[in-house]
Amino acid sequence: DPLGVGGLHLAGLLLEGDEPGQVAVVSAMQGVTNALIALTEAAASGRAWRPEWQALHQRHARTAAELAPGADAALQAWLAQEFEQLAGLLEAVAVLGAPGKPTVERIQGLGEVWSARLLHAHLASRGGSYALLDARELLHVQAGELGVAVDWPRSRAALAQWRAANPQARCIATGFVACGADGLPTVLGRNGSD
Repeated sequence: DPLGVGGLHLAGLLLEGDEPGQVAVVSAMQGVTNALIALTEAAASGRAWRPEWQALHQRHARTAAELAPGADAALQAWLAQEFEQLAGLLEAVAVLGAPGKPTVERIQGLGEVWSARLLHAHLASRGGSYALLDARELLHVQAGELGVAVDWPRSRAALAQWRAANPQARCIATGFVACGADGLPTVLGRNGSD
């Protein structure tokens, strides 16, 4: 659980280190990816998904309040917007009765986005200067026979542009997520962040 007790220990280690170029790649909190998959399946099958959606939102809201009390209002507003967008996707899945692959992948990768933002806010509340890298904007991939293949030239160019706008020596990055050849959010596959 990146933002539980282990996450607080990790945050301490990150703040102690002063190595330039330090990048911490963040996963979703424990069980969140499975919960997102279950929400998608429930919506597709016409089952009630709102109670589990609300519980997941509350879990992240509590974590945000605990980790970054000084930034709580802004962080809570961001989380509320994120969860409203998720609800919109789930409502569309319920209407269609079956989610397409792009929708499933977009939903699956949200846990990493949320965790990275929460850890980033926590580090900032403790005086850390970190950039926040959303791999959905920079890591360009294409589906292949053996999983996804990185489009290195395009990804390097996107990273160079991002780096120019984000000069911090250290950064928090989302794992598991990327940008597909169609420009839509995608995932690297379970354990694909390695």
